[in-house]
Amino acid sequence: MANILFIDDSPEIYNVAFSVLQSTHDNLNIYLSSNVRSTIRLLCDIEFDLVIMDVFIPIGENAEDTLGTRAKMYEGEYQHLGGLELLDFFSRMDNKPKILLHTACFDYNVISLFTEFVDDRLRKPASIDVFIDSVKEALNI
Repeated sequence: MANILFIDDSPEIYNVAFSVLQSTHDNLNIYLSSNVRSTIRLLCDIEFDLVIMDVFIPIGENAEDTLGTRAKMYEGEYQHLGGLELLDFFSRMDNKPKILLHTACFDYNVISLFTEFVDDRLRKPASIDVFIDSVKEALNI
């Protein structure tokens, strides 16, 4: 069984992703998260084989949630800098999962921050076939 974590703040997107992944493979445990705080809790509790994530996700549900080093660099330019916050967390992980960046962001400066952590990039919106093929390739199935 492979564990997949799908991170996106759009319920429509993660509901479709969940349905597609669940219908194409029986041997996947699929977890969903919509913000950084819930993602970090999941990453601390479960070892994931693959993380599929958007760049622009909220930090958390509370106003007092603060930004990390990478997110603070772009605080004035973008909202929902959770992807950058997750990079700080990934940089401290001993067993980093494969990461598939699923985003509509085309800002080279932001995307380049993910380069050392991301195994592949999937542009959003992706067709279902492209999405499934990217997941299969990442999991070697």
